[in-house]
Amino acid sequence: MKKGECGMLPFLQQKLETRKLVVYMTAKNGLVRTRLTLSATKTYTIRNVDASAKTLLIEHPIRSEYKQVGVKPREITNSVYRFEKKLDAKSTAEFVVNEETVREDTRSVSTLTPSVIAEFISGRSMSDAGKRQLAAIAERNNLLVAADRQIAELDLQIGELVSDQGRLRDNIASLDVISGQQEQVQRYSRQLAEGEVKVMTLRDQQRDARKRKQALQAEVADLIGRLEF
Repeated sequence: MKKGECGMLPFLQQKLETRKLVVYMTAKNGLVRTRLTLSATKTYTIRNVDASAKTLLIEHPIRSEYKQVGVKPREITNSVYRFEKKLDAKSTAEFVVNEETVREDTRSVSTLTPSVIAEFISGRSMSDAGKRQLAAIAERNNLLVAADRQIAELDLQIGELVSDQGRLRDNIASLDVISGQQEQVQRYSRQLAEGEVKVMTLRDQQRDARKRKQALQAEVADLIGRLEF
């Protein structure tokens, strides 16, 4: 109540604060940008029980992480906003203070993990077109993971076979100079030949897997380059 006014003071009741989160996402040039706006609304209920009109100053605390929007305060101190509210005689009124905080995040699509992409796709803040594009990228990325796993398995198998081949050659070389070991040498020689065929087959599979990986990488790069929503 302003200085010089008399009568009963208005009764101020603070209601619970309500909050609303709005997430807006866009993508272009291989980047996904996320803008999160958290709006906070606090409603004050004022009852003037006096028979004359009043003017009330409402103090609302300043929160460093929020920016006050909407109605302009009459005064701002280091700790509070002061708003002026005129009240009719014997009346009840509400006064709303709106604040918001905005956070922005930019990420390269090429660094997004499958779990992050899945989280984006399952959310409600992205357009259907954006979800379809990210889903296509996620599908190719999953195939890339499978290709890497296959290449690693083939590398392991080839390495084990090459090691076995080396041992067989050493055995053949040592038995070759010993009489009466020709049958064993021939058995090792057959195993050596069979192993060479297996190594060649695995290396063909390895080459094909690497070609598939390169093709998938090119597809992912193309999809990321065309990603826009």
